[in-house]
Amino acid sequence: MKNKYFLAIVLPQPYLDEVEQIKQQLHYHFGLKGAMRSPSHITLHMPFELQNKNEPVLINSLKKIKFDVPIEIKSNGFSAFDQRVIFIDIQLNEALISFQKLIVKHLATNFNLENEIGNARGFHPHITVAFRDLKKKQFKEVKSFLTSFNSNLEFIAINFSILKLNENWQILESFPLSSSH
Repeated sequence: MKNKYFLAIVLPQPYLDEVEQIKQQLHYHFGLKGAMRSPSHITLHMPFELQNKNEPVLINSLKKIKFDVPIEIKSNGFSAFDQRVIFIDIQLNEALISFQKLIVKHLATNFNLENEIGNARGFHPHITVAFRDLKKKQFKEVKSFLTSFNSNLEFIAINFSILKLNENWQILESFPLSSSH
């Protein structure tokens, strides 16, 4: 049997609660709940399937990844992909780009997993607040509604996580980025 997984930097507190609150408000006011299926995060590797029996092997291999360069996460406010996805835009920086490439290479080399969507689009770090069930006719109203929310995030990432799909995406395990943590 196969399960679905993806790798991400899940927001630390208090940012996690703040962004989850934004998603709750979008659900309350517009009925949007697609983004509520996972904790707020920055995707490092798109969802992939893996045999159940390989889950412990995957987790053990991810434990070995160390990245001793601080990864600063800073937001650029709300933005969108077409009129299908609204997100908090994250500033690109060398450390974040390098770490994402390391993750993609690790999964390609050790598990023969490709990050196809990321490869086609390029890495655009973001935190999704509305997608999938966001209708084009709602887009402008939702985008306008979001102007009243704080989208300023600034922190140093200290870990990354593997998430697993059950009914919703849940953190299976988190791994420290640095060998000093």
